[in-house]
Amino acid sequence: MIYLRGCESGQPMCEFWSVPADLSGPETQYLRRRQPEVADVSLTRDGRTLVARVNLGTGERDIWFRGQSGDTTFKPLIPMPGNQFGPRVSPDGHWIAFWNDVGPGEVFVAPLPGPGPRYQVSVDGGAMPVWSADGRRLFFFNGSKLLSATIRFTPTFAVTRRDTLFDGGFDSRTDYRAMYDAAPDNELFALLRRRDADPQIIVVHDWKHEVRALSRAVKQ
Repeated sequence: MIYLRGCESGQPMCEFWSVPADLSGPETQYLRRRQPEVADVSLTRDGRTLVARVNLGTGERDIWFRGQSGDTTFKPLIPMPGNQFGPRVSPDGHWIAFWNDVGPGEVFVAPLPGPGPRYQVSVDGGAMPVWSADGRRLFFFNGSKLLSATIRFTPTFAVTRRDTLFDGGFDSRTDYRAMYDAAPDNELFALLRRRDADPQIIVVHDWKHEVRALSRAVKQ
């Protein structure tokens, strides 16, 4: 499944929807609204809860959530000082990781949908959290270093270990979302790196055919 988000200019009408990767079925729309502007949208794996960073008219950025059935009111999830960025839902759908910009900026985890306390994961700065596939570790950047926090959820939430995985010269200071991801085995990472050269426009011809071919290869 491919998830997409788009907003109009001016008074933005923002939408979030999905299409099958092989284009074998219709698109599914999850959200359509004018204010507040939504960004960094993610769904729990069961599709029942939507979480997003919202850009408020005051210039503040908060994390809001809504159910996809029943009570669909869009409302703040984590009241706290400062701006909040990069919400990431845990694999089991019970937790949300994010970071704020107070002081050096720190990574936090909070229950989803709450209520409940928020727990600080990083020390002396952190940004761009990404869950491991099994949900037992949370990766994040501190400056140019990628770290891993091992997390225990029972009987109470606790960070039992923090490790520096590597320092790759990756600048994370101005990104509002995680610009990397971890492979299922947590041994490989795909990262986007800024380039100092002028930006280039890349045109991909017949990309639908390529997506279908890749999808068939995965199924085989």
